[in-house]
Formats: sequence, C-alpha cells, structure tokens
Amino acid sequence: MTYPHRLQFVLICLLGIALTACATRTSTASAAFPTGSYARGEAVIRLNPDGTTVGTSLSGQDWSKGSYTVKGDTATFTDNWYADATEAPPCIGVAGTYRWTYANQQLLLEPIEDRYQARVNGFRGGAWMRMD
Repeated sequence: MTYPHRLQFVLICLLGIALTACATRTSTASAAFPTGSYARGEAVIRLNPDGTTVGTSLSGQDWSKGSYTVKGDTATFTDNWYADATEAPPCIGVAGTYRWTYANQQLLLEPIEDRYQARVNGFRGGAWMRMD
C-alpha cells in the first residue's frame, strides 16, 4: 500500500470511529423523561407516565396535583390542585419550565422560567432520589 493510500485508509477509519461514537452517545435531550416516584427529605413527587404529577409526603398525604409536558431536556409543570393546609400560596394554572437531568437514579430540576417561587424553591433544593 502506498503512502497516500495508507493515509486515506487511516482517515477513513478515524472518520468511521468518530461517526460510531456520535451515533451511540446518549444525551439527556434524547433520553426518555424518567417517570416514577422521587423523594427528597419528607417530600415525594410522583411523575406519572400519563403526564400527571402528585406532590405528597412519605406518609402519603397529598398536598398538590398537576400536570407536566416534556420537550427535549425541558419539562413544564402546571399545578391544578392544592390541599387546604398547603403553606405556600397556591398558583393554580401557572406553568413553570425546568431543565431536567437524570443520572444515577437522581433527578435534578433547574428552573428556566417560573413565577411561582415556592415551586422553584422546592425543585431547586437538590437531587430527587428515585424510589421505584
């Protein structure tokens, strides 16, 4: 094999390796949103496959219900019910958008835009650990 042919062969091999690496790389944006139950401290959030949410406690006392939609690596949450004893002022119908990442059974939700500060504080407080 002559030098130009060897160089061409090496370049084709390197290109093939690079394309294979790009094609098999998994990113959060292309991964499925991790539905399920997550806990942090005494708080639990259930993210159901049908797009509904329930905010509850480890003992099972619900304090909020709502819905969510996912587009790529963002999730938009809207609350539509609060228990009477909820300390935070209700913000029924106000949507908040968050960037989500999921690794090692931990869900992180970072605010992009949300006027409801109690939800921002609740989601931003750290990783939510998968329960199921």
